[in-house]
Amino acid sequence: MKRLRIGLPPLDQLTADSRVRFAWLERGAVIEEGYESLAQLATSRQAIDCFLHPRDSLLTSLELPPLPAAKTAAAVACAAQALILGPVEQMQVAHGPRENDGRVHVAWVPKAGLARLAQLPIKLRGLYPAPYALPVGAAALDDGYLLTRDSLQQGAVHPTRLAGAGCATGRRGAALEWASTHLGLARRSHPAFDCWMGPGAGLCRARHRHLDPRPQPVRRTSGRGRPTP
Repeated sequence: MKRLRIGLPPLDQLTADSRVRFAWLERGAVIEEGYESLAQLATSRQAIDCFLHPRDSLLTSLELPPLPAAKTAAAVACAAQALILGPVEQMQVAHGPRENDGRVHVAWVPKAGLARLAQLPIKLRGLYPAPYALPVGAAALDDGYLLTRDSLQQGAVHPTRLAGAGCATGRRGAALEWASTHLGLARRSHPAFDCWMGPGAGLCRARHRHLDPRPQPVRRTSGRGRPTP
């Protein structure tokens, strides 16, 4: 089954003519990646896994006791009021499952941005924060941000101005060096295709309710060729 993943620009700049980075996946492998307008990609009529721009990928984690699902959602909503700058009712808040250490990973995004996305002629399969495109244990630079993927449910976005002088150069090697030293991540170099190989977190749903079924992880291939829409 063919799958399409794209990396979105900032939501407040999003239009049907926006050129985005995309990758086609088939049978668990990346078979093509490149840049194309959203309008052109929409002609494939393929449901799309979208990854937010790092600027829109607002993430944190909370420590919560064991609670029923409804009470966990209420606890997250209450805590979000202290975390979100501005009116919380203007944000779509979502969370993942409680992990063994009691942490619950939380993401939020402006509802106005989601409404803008919903107006575009694309079929949305899932919406994820930027780090969830990466394999677990990976780090990468993306448009001035350092993205890290710490576990299946946990990712982080670090503005490079906070990541030390090495990352400010914008070099991938410096970013991975900083991540290895300060975040304890394995210092690995990832081919471009690997940036699409991460399993998404169980955070977002396609209709912008409780952030979506996660994409399956994919393996790298040296194959090429554009899939038939």
